[in-house]
Amino acid sequence: TATKTIGQQITVGDNVTIGVGADVETTFNLQIVKGAYSYSFFQDDRMDLDASIGLFVMPLKLEITASGVGGNSGSLDFTAPLPVLGLRGDFAITPKWFLRTKVEFFYLEYQNFRGSLVDTNIAVDYNPWKNFGIGVGLENFRMGLTADGGDYPSLSFAGSVKMQFIGAQLYARYFF
Repeated sequence: TATKTIGQQITVGDNVTIGVGADVETTFNLQIVKGAYSYSFFQDDRMDLDASIGLFVMPLKLEITASGVGGNSGSLDFTAPLPVLGLRGDFAITPKWFLRTKVEFFYLEYQNFRGSLVDTNIAVDYNPWKNFGIGVGLENFRMGLTADGGDYPSLSFAGSVKMQFIGAQLYARYFF
């Protein structure tokens, strides 16, 4: 959520104009829910390679409200179900230390829409006991959506949304 006083006139679409001096408040909410299934196609004592298929379900809500000079408001609210394909590799460094890597991706062009998603992860796990481990990792999540306009049911969008998240992870694992 952010608020700013506009220093220049902004025109959105054909019929929305926000004048100089208007106070503009925006809200951008994005949630990510993910499910996946992976199949191990190669496995030995030190290595496990998997292919995966999954689904990212991402409810997105964007609101903009302008008050004062040339006040106006609008919102965009939709849920994007994005299927992903992925590869994962787990490598035993020692019997208790593991290197884990993952990449999941999606790309689609359909009519006036173009979208992509790439989720990568690298981590190191230490398993002090048979069914318990701790780890540290780094995740990079990138998503982009571009639309050249169009009138679709409940969605009229021209523009682009790009988002990237890079974050450290510290976690515990219980497995059986």
